[in-house]
Amino acid sequence: MSCAAVISVDGQPDEELGQTIRVEVEERIGEATRYRMKYQLAADAGDFPLLVDDRVGPGTSMSVTVPSNSPTGTCLVKGPVTGHRLELRHGTGGSWVEVQGMDTSVVMDREARSTMWSSVTDSEVVLAITSDHGYHLGEHFMWGKVT
Repeated sequence: MSCAAVISVDGQPDEELGQTIRVEVEERIGEATRYRMKYQLAADAGDFPLLVDDRVGPGTSMSVTVPSNSPTGTCLVKGPVTGHRLELRHGTGGSWVEVQGMDTSVVMDREARSTMWSSVTDSEVVLAITSDHGYHLGEHFMWGKVT
């Protein structure tokens, strides 16, 4: 089963990861946008390959884009994988893994930088800081936020 959302890894659509059981995107005022993607686990040679797949590993940049009037769709969220939730069931089915992540602002929260600015406007400082994290002036909904 797949959903209408396009799941991308490091900016590239991934058809296999688009085969989700469920996709959730949660926005709250004053908080980072969160995402959760639930996948059926299938055993292969006694192992679960998705559990060691770098595409869903911690820190990997994933995004959720949905169809819209825009030719490229609307990106609901883009940011690093921050965790996993796993349910293993005894027997032949029903096991799953949930890939969890947050928008790119979580990366900004993890860093502490100090820079001396001179002869620049406040808006130029903001543009410099945000562009270091992939936000670009005029891109709407590119990261799940309006810039």
